[in-house]
Amino acid sequence: MKNYSNINEDNCTHITHYISIELLVLHLGYKNLDIVTYAIDVIGNICSGSASNVDAVINAKGLPLLQQVLITSTNNPKLQGEICWAVSNIAAGPDRHVELLITSGILQDICRLILSSSDLNVSSINRIGNEGSDVDIM
Repeated sequence: MKNYSNINEDNCTHITHYISIELLVLHLGYKNLDIVTYAIDVIGNICSGSASNVDAVINAKGLPLLQQVLITSTNNPKLQGEICWAVSNIAAGPDRHVELLITSGILQDICRLILSSSDLNVSSINRIGNEGSDVDIM
């Protein structure tokens, strides 16, 4: 299996033609945390590409699954940080993506984590803070 964890913005669109986003998103439901972490890493890289890449993740129901993993990974700050990084890539896109993040409730869950955990690396969500600065997400 090829390692897609270090995808840059230039080849994200190319890679998404070879990976089924739907299948990748389904890996978020696996019990094996190594597979889940790998899937989140790849999804985060894909979301750092074009808005259409993010749309593909959103259309594959990626947000609810990311949110579910975030909520259930209470003792795994590394995994939570990876999810925050993926969400920050989504937030870096157009306003409609930020609005989906807000209405999905995932930003509220991230805020709760930040308030309750000293282990969570908040630098990975700087973009979310910048995008949501004019919006009350709590």
